[in-house]
Amino acid sequence: MCDLLRLLQETLKRAVALPLTTREVDSVINAGRRDFLPLALDDAQWLAEIGRQRDAALARVDEATVERLSRFLDSHLVMYFVNDEAWYDTHPLIREEIAKVLSAAAEAPHC
Repeated sequence: MCDLLRLLQETLKRAVALPLTTREVDSVINAGRRDFLPLALDDAQWLAEIGRQRDAALARVDEATVERLSRFLDSHLVMYFVNDEAWYDTHPLIREEIAKVLSAAAEAPHC
């Protein structure tokens, strides 16, 4: 929710007139996305798995893994929700970036 309000605030600051143009909105979204970048390949892989499973996707429950998940949560790369059940998801602003990182890694020549 905090990120949404921050984007709204930034959009209103940049607004020249109403209604806003698509260019103005896209500019704010891209600026917000940059706050989460760059993404390392191993982070992108885990984040993609969290997005697919809607779960923390913990391979292990050791200190380093839990600290890494905590970093994802603290930086809002991963969001935690509770409805009838608890579930996780990646931040909507980085989903495309996760896909780009994974796609670039898949296309890179392997030695």
